[in-house]
Amino acid sequence: MNNEIISNDSEYWALFESSEYNKNVKPNSQGPLKVNVSHFVIDIYGLSDVDMDYTIDLYLRQWWTDSRLQFNGTVKTINLGPDYIKKIWIPDTFIANSRHHNSAGSHPNTILSITSDGHIYYSTRLIIVANCPMDLSYFTMDRQLCRLRFESYSYNSKQIQYNWIGSGLASRISLYNFRIERDYKVAHIENISLSDPFSILIYGFVLKRSLGFYLNQVYIPAFLIVVISWMPFWLDREDTHARVGLGVTTVLTMTTLIT
Repeated sequence: MNNEIISNDSEYWALFESSEYNKNVKPNSQGPLKVNVSHFVIDIYGLSDVDMDYTIDLYLRQWWTDSRLQFNGTVKTINLGPDYIKKIWIPDTFIANSRHHNSAGSHPNTILSITSDGHIYYSTRLIIVANCPMDLSYFTMDRQLCRLRFESYSYNSKQIQYNWIGSGLASRISLYNFRIERDYKVAHIENISLSDPFSILIYGFVLKRSLGFYLNQVYIPAFLIVVISWMPFWLDREDTHARVGLGVTTVLTMTTLIT
């Protein structure tokens, strides 16, 4: 298959400048457009018990068909530059539980390719800060479920239907106080307002808190401090300075551990 990167070729500008093509109108206007989605998680970090959020770095990939962009010629697939990407219709997929997100790097990390039969592949790299409500009732021995919720901002399920076709998780991901037990993905239709239902994709992962981290950082130091706090009972009761100094040191050390 021949591939070519298009940047300033007038032959292909005509595809997007044609009066028959309107980037504001979705393909397949007579029914729901099927959008296949996959993603690959590069890294997860910044998980906060206080703010109840985390940062995730991922590739988001989408496939759909736009028959209006079919073309003829020896080239079977074209990879579009940024100027062309702005000229075609793209699903307005967003992450509903994102607090904020941006493209990685100083320039948008995106690629879009079109095959001669109108199949489109769109990939972008995103860094997302998403909320993750936590139940800390069993703190140090707890499990937390964090999710990403993908949906269309303006198209309901009668206009766009999302489908998972795969996902990936980098094996080198390491969180200093959690480990990832498993991840999962779900696709379903959900009523999120009084209007028509929306097609929703959910990606989630279960985190188990690393007890070893807290054993080394909290439990063992606290145990040793308690043992030390008993030492004044073996000191001469007339040795006030040593007893007070040991007591103050114990309290200050515990305060440091707590904070």
